[in-house]
Amino acid sequence: MTTKILFKDEFKEWLIISKICKQTSADSYASYISGVNGQFDIDGLSMCERIEKYHYEGDPFKINQLIIDLVGELYREDICEITGRPQRTINNWRSALLQYTEFFFYYTVDAESVNWETKPDEEVVEITMNVIPENALPYLDTKKKSRTRKYKYPSKDLMKNFKFRIITQDRFYGEIFFPISYIKRLMFQNNDGEYFNKWLENQLDDMIIFCLNETHKFSDISELTIHVSKESKEVYITVNKEQKLIYFPSSNENKLIPFESKSLKNIAIDHVISMKSILNDNVMFLPQLKLITFHLKAIAGNKATAKEYKSAGSVLFNSEASKEINIEFLKTELELIKTLTKFQLMDKIENIKKGAK
Repeated sequence: MTTKILFKDEFKEWLIISKICKQTSADSYASYISGVNGQFDIDGLSMCERIEKYHYEGDPFKINQLIIDLVGELYREDICEITGRPQRTINNWRSALLQYTEFFFYYTVDAESVNWETKPDEEVVEITMNVIPENALPYLDTKKKSRTRKYKYPSKDLMKNFKFRIITQDRFYGEIFFPISYIKRLMFQNNDGEYFNKWLENQLDDMIIFCLNETHKFSDISELTIHVSKESKEVYITVNKEQKLIYFPSSNENKLIPFESKSLKNIAIDHVISMKSILNDNVMFLPQLKLITFHLKAIAGNKATAKEYKSAGSVLFNSEASKEINIEFLKTELELIKTLTKFQLMDKIENIKKGAK
């Protein structure tokens, strides 16, 4: 079994350049990934072996989804018992893998090796991470398998997961683009990373979560629990130490439906008002986004693929043209978008149905 970490040196360099940590901590992140590697058996391969296989197959999307699935397994309620490791070690593994996932998202774009998935029935191109079929999901290398299991996600870890989802959802519409991954890089380059994080966290804190006879904001909850058994797949939130079953609004009926989810990736973040509507209805108030759109089209063309626009974002980021973007004016536009954005938790399939309308 190999413990070789793909792009180990590049990963550590990215951690430092992105101001996530310093050299010593970067070395620790790499060691945590080596440590968690042996805990998984994915069709006879270790985590590192499977990542390397997907890389040489030219499928970085599977790498990202694989790591996300593995992180999900580390939230099992009995994970310390299964692995024989203390909670602190589990937390370190989770943090390192989440950073490794984000590294791959940006590194593979810069290397122009991402096969971006598109939605052919929509003008918008969105980046999605769900490409591994259910029956191919990884599993913990343990004999202690059970039909009943619980996954417990503290709110601070949910926030990290949800933020990563949002920053990987670039939107490329006909008249105006919202390349949030490029915007994030631009903000961090300008030492406005703290502003960007708060901008995004404030929106997620206000996200609506439905219970049977009440609603809660994401900021109200302390934990989300997924309870999987032979009979059901229920999802609960904890509010003021009380567990409450959560629901989602049906896309075609005026009713609430209880979640039935086996994993966190089956729970989607839904825009109550679509981002397409928000941008198109306010295009006259978004000149900096229009300027970014102009530059991306100048680099990649008016009818480029998602991969080409993503690569164009990296070209733009490293060019003189990127200096034309007025950061303070761009912040004003982001604030406008924030006032118009409202999130809610929704079942993934239901969210897809809503988007197809």
